[in-house]
This record gives sequence, C-alpha cells and structure tokens, in this order.
Amino acid sequence: MFSDWETCVEPKVKGTWNLHHALSASSLDFFLLFSSICGITGQWGQANYNSANSFLDAFVKYRHGQGLTASVIDIGFMGGVGMATENSALVRNLKKSGYYFLSEPDLIDALAISIMHSRPGDKKSHFALGITTTKPITASSCRPAWKKDARMLEAHKFIPPKAPTVEEVENLLNDALGNTSN
Repeated sequence: MFSDWETCVEPKVKGTWNLHHALSASSLDFFLLFSSICGITGQWGQANYNSANSFLDAFVKYRHGQGLTASVIDIGFMGGVGMATENSALVRNLKKSGYYFLSEPDLIDALAISIMHSRPGDKKSHFALGITTTKPITASSCRPAWKKDARMLEAHKFIPPKAPTVEEVENLLNDALGNTSN
C-alpha cells in the first residue's frame, strides 16, 4: 500500500525539507544528515527505506547547489543499539555472514569528519560508514548484500586506518566549531 511507503519516506523527506526551509536564511557552519548505507547498497524488501535514504544523499547536492552547507553520513549496522539490541537472531546471522558492526566511537569519528566537510562542493561531504566485512570478501561465508555490486569494488580493498584517540576527536570538533578552550 502507498500509505506504507509514505510512513517510511515522509519523516526523512518532509523533515529534511522542513529543516532546510527553517534554516535556509541562517549562516550555518554545517548541516548534517544521517542516512543509511541502504540508500547506496539497497536492502531486499526495503525499497521505501532505501529511497528515503537516497533522497538524503541527493539533498546534500541540492543544498550545495544553493551555496549552502550540507553533509551526510550513510551509516551501516550499529552494534549495541537499536536493531542490534532488539533482534539477537538477526544480528547473529548478519555477523555469521561477515557484516561489520560499527561502534559508537566509529560514529563519533564520522561526525567530526562530516562537520569539517560540510561546505558546498566539498567532495568529502558524503561518505558511507561500515561498508566493510569481518571476513575476506572472497570467502563463501561472507555474504553482505553488496558483495556482488560492482560499485563496491573499491570498498573490497579498503583497510580502515587506526582510529583516532578521544583527544584527537575532541580537538577536531573544537577546531570545526571554532572553540579554543577544552
């Protein structure tokens, strides 16, 4: 039913437009949107959710075209919160299939990066977090939804860098926000 589609899509689409209109006259240092990697990779049976997240990705380009700040983080599976705490059988199956679960520090690091890259035209204003696996991608037991997607070829080669320390993240955030005191 179309009402099922709207139930999923409207909060992201209308909410984003409402924020955009309410803040368009403001000079913002950043305008950050949270999306899902499903907008890029897709998720079976979730066309409405995938579409809503694709809209958020495209909205960053729209705002940049208007000369306004915007950035988006396409977030993968988060461990220890939300769905991961509600459906242990699903989490177990996803882990068995090689899916990588993000931690809170992963998301906080992404926030710092996204805030710093929100200016119009910044090519780092849109990135996906968590398109990696815990198993070699060539393993038969590694079965993420995006495994055979040719667009993800570079993600197969990615090795995450060493995570920054809490102090480094705090310094990045302070620099981005113009705070000189800690």
